[in-house]
Amino acid sequence: MTGLVPKENQPLQIALSASSRTSLVSSLVEIASATTVRELLGQSPNSLRSWLADQRAKIPRPATQAQISAHLAKLIPHYWQPDMTDAQMRSRFLDFCFDLEGVTEAGLEAACIAYRREPKNKFFPTPGALLELCKDDIRERMVKIKAIDNAANAITVGLAKSDDRVSPLPSVAEVLLKHGKQVPWKVPPVPDGPDDEAPAPKPDQRPITDGLRDSPLARRSRGESE
Repeated sequence: MTGLVPKENQPLQIALSASSRTSLVSSLVEIASATTVRELLGQSPNSLRSWLADQRAKIPRPATQAQISAHLAKLIPHYWQPDMTDAQMRSRFLDFCFDLEGVTEAGLEAACIAYRREPKNKFFPTPGALLELCKDDIRERMVKIKAIDNAANAITVGLAKSDDRVSPLPSVAEVLLKHGKQVPWKVPPVPDGPDDEAPAPKPDQRPITDGLRDSPLARRSRGESE
């Protein structure tokens, strides 16, 4: 059929089911404000995919071996170092690289500065000591990556579903509140039925069909001859 808009180009509140939108919002609130989430739901799935790709590209990459080496080298002059062979030095360095996998350069730099400024630290740090100082950096990065991937997956799964679609605002608001977020817009009440639904007739106001209207009893009640 012609004239149909593909679901990939429709607004998300139309293209996705209520359950799929709820799953999507649960991921989006991890990486965006409540207001931004609401704006994103007005975009098409393709537009949101592009936004998610941009957000993922902005996530800092893990520090390289060269960057780890450079920051460790800055700590060496501050602490006594035991005599080690070149092989031992390289083995220790590789242990640092393995244990600090996933740490960003900014996170590692901050950890080295914090370790150096702590008066109680008299010896060169172990990988575990720096890792403890980098745990927030690692957690924040992994939360963002997981949220973005889950959001992208929710779009893909949601487009494949065909269950009933309802107004997105109540489900979005519920998810935001569940995550401890404030809802910066007024949530309209969910109607009990369509606005144009006629009220049920009272027992003494039952509609008269054409057949009953033309019956002898009905004509006599109106003073008409049979």
